Amino acid sequence: MRIEEVQAGSGVPAEIEGLARASYALDGDDAPRLPAMVWFDAPGAWRARLIAYDEARIAGVLLGSVVGTIAYIDLLLVAPHLRRRGLGSELIAKWEERADKLGAQTFSIGANLHAYAWPGVDIRYTAAIATFLHVGYLRQNVLFNMDVDLPVLTIPSASELGQLDVAGIAVRRGRPEDSEALAAHNAKYWSTVWARETQAALHRPKPTIFLGLAKGEIVGFAAHGVLRASNFGPLGTAPEWRRVGLGGILTRLALADVAADGHRLGEIAWVNESAIPFYSRCSNARLGRTFWTMTRKATATAS
Repeated sequence: MRIEEVQAGSGVPAEIEGLARASYALDGDDAPRLPAMVWFDAPGAWRARLIAYDEARIAGVLLGSVVGTIAYIDLLLVAPHLRRRGLGSELIAKWEERADKLGAQTFSIGANLHAYAWPGVDIRYTAAIATFLHVGYLRQNVLFNMDVDLPVLTIPSASELGQLDVAGIAVRRGRPEDSEALAAHNAKYWSTVWARETQAALHRPKPTIFLGLAKGEIVGFAAHGVLRASNFGPLGTAPEWRRVGLGGILTRLALADVAADGHRLGEIAWVNESAIPFYSRCSNARLGRTFWTMTRKATATAS
């Protein structure tokens, strides 16, 4: 078994996509697309692609990135028939050795805002959790997705939209010409990650973002389909325009758009714990997938 670092090239090799399908069965049709979400370089992050070969065949993959002094494991794949033989631990050790030379002080799994396939480790993948615990990673935070049954979603009523109108707010689907105004809104209130994600949604052939506008400015947005077709998020409302119902209406407009694309289940991605009551109330969302973020200090690294 040998481990090599490879360049991004033109894209993810088909063999790795097949390995992802076999390894991430709980992700269904998304599984073969997961490596592409964290394969290419991302702004502000240095990325490595480590591939383990069993003779000529790919046996395992680790995709990692270094952001400042934090080294993230973004994706780990081990061929199912080769598990429990130490290959996952070997890939992690090789990655940590590489990242340590780049000045990493902390090793983390999950919550990498620069590029990610999931918020953290889906706790249903027990073998992955066991591997990370075995090599010294500890649970740091618990993150959630929430599920929405789209066939029974209640779309915003004329009365609710009228209340927004009284408050001086109009809502509509985003348009490419909203790009500068949306960038200004994000720069004022939100992270650069949300800026990238909302711009991506805005510039789709059919934009997948809904906007709230007041006094000629964008005061809120709700996007969907940024990473996965059935995913909702991000959602943001300017603090001074909260508590008038804008966030809930934008949420349901975006989720109704997901339903119109043929999906029966919408997934609200990476929900802050404090937002669980909001999504439960406005869209009847329920807790779905649960993720751990994990971390350990680099002082334990064998350099």
